[in-house]
Amino acid sequence: MKEPKLLVVMPVYNSEKTLATAIESVLNQKHSNLSLTIIDDASEDDSWNIAKSYMFDDRVKVYKNKENMGAYYCRNYGLYINRNEKWDFFTVHDSDDVSYKQRYKTMINRFRDHVSAVQDMMVRKDLKTGKEISETITMSHAVYRRFIFDSIGYFDDVRIAGDSEYWQRARTFAYSQKMKPLSHKDVLHEAFIHKNNLTVQYPLHSKKRKKYIQAADVRLSEMSANNNFYMDFGYKKSKITSKSKGLTSVQQKYKNSEVAIVILSWKRNHRLHKSLEELDEQTFKNFKLIISNSNEDEFKTVESIVRRFKGSLDVSVRRDNNDFYSFRRMFIGKELAEQGYKVIMFLDDDISIPEDYVRRALSQHEPKTFKSHYAWTFYKKPNNYYKQRTRRYDNRDKIHYCGTGVSILDASFFLEDGLVDDAPKEAYKIEDLWMSYYADQVLGWKLKYLNMHDVEIAGADSHALHKEILGSKYNKSHFLVDLQEKFNWDLS
Repeated sequence: MKEPKLLVVMPVYNSEKTLATAIESVLNQKHSNLSLTIIDDASEDDSWNIAKSYMFDDRVKVYKNKENMGAYYCRNYGLYINRNEKWDFFTVHDSDDVSYKQRYKTMINRFRDHVSAVQDMMVRKDLKTGKEISETITMSHAVYRRFIFDSIGYFDDVRIAGDSEYWQRARTFAYSQKMKPLSHKDVLHEAFIHKNNLTVQYPLHSKKRKKYIQAADVRLSEMSANNNFYMDFGYKKSKITSKSKGLTSVQQKYKNSEVAIVILSWKRNHRLHKSLEELDEQTFKNFKLIISNSNEDEFKTVESIVRRFKGSLDVSVRRDNNDFYSFRRMFIGKELAEQGYKVIMFLDDDISIPEDYVRRALSQHEPKTFKSHYAWTFYKKPNNYYKQRTRRYDNRDKIHYCGTGVSILDASFFLEDGLVDDAPKEAYKIEDLWMSYYADQVLGWKLKYLNMHDVEIAGADSHALHKEILGSKYNKSHFLVDLQEKFNWDLS
């Protein structure tokens, strides 16, 4: 049976510290049949750019107010632009909340014919310390039936307590229809408390909230008497900018001879054929594909595999020796940059990718930024690469290190003379640490997470270079210490 469609509306205002985590917690739900509409309320920080970076996902729409209109206006606008779309349920998700993966699946499973809405429990946490403050039931992010929206309309366009008013109006209407809301009493999401929270600015027992709720109760009594619970939305067109172009702009922005994808091939011919098949199925194909083969025994085999794709892919094979191991990325990157390519993407030959991988990666590309799906943060002035790091799945915390296996960056990076000239021989097998150091410390570029949650490692077999490094006398931990002590890499 097909999953019912859930509409999620996310108002955003100055949420750069939490926004990526909030968005990803929605997109990574076990209930995958959903759409996410993000309304940026004229943020003054980097929220707008963060929101736009998720346009690679076809489920995401992003809009921005020209001026600050308030969270409930944003909720209403999200509902308004989706009013003619097909969906079964709707909810609101704050930009400083994190939903557990099973949240929407659990809540939607609670619906029966007589159930109008489902609310759940949340944990409040301090944004700075991460400390738990309290657990509470909340209607603020309840899941409602489409029938409820069609019957009672929009939120009250106020600055505070509009979610409470909507819950009470929906509940009263539901009772008149012999329906009722339910409360799911397990914690399914977290809410971060900080100075910009409405509950912090206007505490639950503040006079302003009490005054509004009293007035709303009087109005609800009048609605009940007239059996009309509908509240309309005064959409102000001039207050909204155009939707971010997102995916449609990728095809126009990147032309032939501007994007190159490099695969380093090493004793994985069975996987190479699969990689080429997946690249041949890409929705965006304006790229040059370079296969760097450093295994002399398999030159003919690799070229035979590649020949099958010559008609549909712009692909070529290099016969490289293995003197520089994976550091040969630097020489290939330089040649491509000199030929005029603007963006270089690296893919390991044991990675499986979806058909929109290239398009999505390009939609997240930023100038002077090294982005990787394998992004890490070190801690405690690290001297052990393997034990003093944390894998990151968003850009909320500073990224110190990017792996190269699924990565993207400006080709101009490889035109830097010091990238090769200053590299110690230890970098030949540990080129990802060297690239991260050089981008961060020498060039002052950003290191960021590349959101590719559906790529898979298909190999990690006996040919994986990292296993050889791990077992050697000089491994990544030693190189990490050298980069800090000899090359002054500041990982604070």
